[in-house]
Amino acid sequence: MILEILNWNTALTEHNEHAENIFDYIFRFLEKTNAVAVLQQIPYKAPENHWAQHDVFTKLQERCSGRIQMIHNGHFNNGYVYMETVILTNIADAVPAVTDCYPESCPTNREAAVVIRTGERELTILGIHAKNGKDNAGYLKALRSNPSDLILGDFNAGDYPDSENQALFRSIPEQHVCVCNLPTKRVMNRAGFVTRETCIDHVLVKQEYVTACKAVTVDRNMTISDHYPVLIRMEL
Repeated sequence: MILEILNWNTALTEHNEHAENIFDYIFRFLEKTNAVAVLQQIPYKAPENHWAQHDVFTKLQERCSGRIQMIHNGHFNNGYVYMETVILTNIADAVPAVTDCYPESCPTNREAAVVIRTGERELTILGIHAKNGKDNAGYLKALRSNPSDLILGDFNAGDYPDSENQALFRSIPEQHVCVCNLPTKRVMNRAGFVTRETCIDHVLVKQEYVTACKAVTVDRNMTISDHYPVLIRMEL
């Protein structure tokens, strides 16, 4: 089985006007066989509209139209959720993962987790959108002993000198290997010029699955979001 995975911080909570172009990219990807899209910064509720469902989320549901399964944690905080991590997949045997796969066994709007059945085996994927700065320290610690086979998303940290939580990020993979340490986010000045790129979107793979990773690429041609899409191909 060839598994195709997209990991992408869409920045849709910042740039809603690009929603259709971002959706076009995602659903072209989901035309592949055995595809999973792990997406961050998907607007779910609109606080300025009395916490009604956000128009962007409604359009995403319409694009799924029953053929694409959507996994998210909209029940967190009694539904008062502005943005979410969302998993979309066209794999019929995919099911939402149990709570044990979540940091501290507590699903929040920052995570989504799915189980992919491959013959007699099951592969668990945890998608995350970590916190920022000092608030991120406890979150990263909670990932150290996570049982998921793949942990991927926007970690807001990395193994580089300017990363506030560099040491903590290094300590996460007790049983995982980071297979993506490439620049994935553009930092721009007020004039709109790129001043630097950072490595904060990662793919952590359990050691037993490292050789199954056949390709990890960063699509630098997609610049609608300030994060590049990360594409992973696995042979299971």
